[in-house]
Amino acid sequence: MSKTRKTLCWSKKKTLKNTCVQYSAENCWLLLKMKSPLGSTCSPSSHSSCTESFAPHLGRPWHVDFRVNWERMPSSLQKCLVNQARPLPVDRKNIVQAVVDQILEQDPNPSRATCHTIVRGIISEFPKCFADIGKTGDIIGDGCQSLLQQIKTRVEYKNRNNTLARRRRERRASSGAGTMTRGPVDQYGCVRWAPTDLPSGETETTLDEMKMRLHRMFSEDGFDGAERAEPLMEKTYILQRRYLNQVPAPTIDRVIEEWPFLSSRRCLYSHFKLLTDVSIISKLREAIHSKGSTIVKFCQGLSRYPGIAEVLANYDVEVSDKAMCVLQLLRTYFKEPQDAIVLEPEVSFVLQTLIQLLVKSFLLMYIQ
Repeated sequence: MSKTRKTLCWSKKKTLKNTCVQYSAENCWLLLKMKSPLGSTCSPSSHSSCTESFAPHLGRPWHVDFRVNWERMPSSLQKCLVNQARPLPVDRKNIVQAVVDQILEQDPNPSRATCHTIVRGIISEFPKCFADIGKTGDIIGDGCQSLLQQIKTRVEYKNRNNTLARRRRERRASSGAGTMTRGPVDQYGCVRWAPTDLPSGETETTLDEMKMRLHRMFSEDGFDGAERAEPLMEKTYILQRRYLNQVPAPTIDRVIEEWPFLSSRRCLYSHFKLLTDVSIISKLREAIHSKGSTIVKFCQGLSRYPGIAEVLANYDVEVSDKAMCVLQLLRTYFKEPQDAIVLEPEVSFVLQTLIQLLVKSFLLMYIQ
């Protein structure tokens, strides 16, 4: 190496060293930009190569070489990242919004795999700031799931009104005769957001007649007719989605007036099952079965928490209903009122129902 080149390298090292020692909020971004993907600072000799890594290479997907432009973040967030401190929830939300804005400049609707690649780069660069860390300090999984979910949810939110940019992924239709075909995944996991095909053997006229019949059933039986109305509600699902997807969207009062059985639990669960291909009851049972013991064990360490000890005292592993115990623990922990989860019927209503059943039984016996 020539003497002149050595002198220039020494001068460059000295300049970078002074810059790193005496930094302020205004030039924190320089330190962030000089960090390697693994979180260690770039040496002065490799600084030019680190800067070049921010530019995409030909023939490679853009997200592989994507780097967040941290200098577009507020100075307070830049200092937080330089100090390797976890940002506050509000600051983290702002970071997610800024990162998504930069991602959407490259791709109007990146896939989850693309977002995962970008998040892995962020986590490897700032593990103490964004990684999923357990109580013992260990990184959970690859440390990306929480930030990945926030970024992907933000992407879907930004594209909620952009039908051209929505990512559609065809799924195999469910097996079985008479089953409604599953559509492309769209709108926060919905698989039948805006169906276009009428049910087999039905026309617009027959579906309108079913809707009129549903109105008559509700006016005669009220919510007691929900079980008989469920098959008709499934048949008229396409009409319901057309009404709900109007712009501007109808109010809740108008929806209940137009489709009264949608306010019944049975028909609402059925509508959600068709919309997302997910059964709420089944998912709740699976969650309680897989997570219930963890919730109970966690609450056992909160015996001094108001109301927790009382719920646990009434819980017997052999006899008690775990689902009810878990719901009561969650209600108590989050300080929700009792009637927010559990509905207690009035005694007068119960007595009235019993009397009606007894009268009907006696009448049947008398007729026979």
